[in-house]
Amino acid sequence: MNEKIPFDTYVYNPGAAEWVHLTGYIHILMIDYDGSTYRVFQSNLQGVSGIGETSGDKYQATIVGTTVVNGPPGAGGMTTTYNLRLIGPGKGNNLLIHSVFHITVNANGELTAIVVESWIEVK
Repeated sequence: MNEKIPFDTYVYNPGAAEWVHLTGYIHILMIDYDGSTYRVFQSNLQGVSGIGETSGDKYQATIVGTTVVNGPPGAGGMTTTYNLRLIGPGKGNNLLIHSVFHITVNANGELTAIVVESWIEVK
C-alpha cells in the first residue's frame, strides 16, 4: 500500500497559547515482509501548513511515524512511534509531540500489555 491521504486537523501549541489548523497530505506506506506476520507502516506529512487561530501566524508541520505489527492475526504485538513537529515564527512557537504506543496480545487474543509514552517540548 502506498497512499496519499488528505490531512486536516487542529493542534494546540502551548508555546503560542493557540490552536493551529493544519491541512495538507499524509503519505502512508505499508511494507508487508512475509505475507502475514510482520508489517511496517510508515507515515509522513507532505505540504502540511497551518494558520494560528489567534495570531494568524503561519506554521509548517512534519510527522514521522512508524508502526510495526509483529505476529499472526489475533496474537503478537504492535508498536507505534511518531514525532509531530510544529514550526512557527519567533521564539517559543516550535512544538514537538513525541508518542509511543505498544500493545501485546497473547495467542488467545487477550490483551497482555499496553505501554503509552508521550511528551511535549516547546522551543
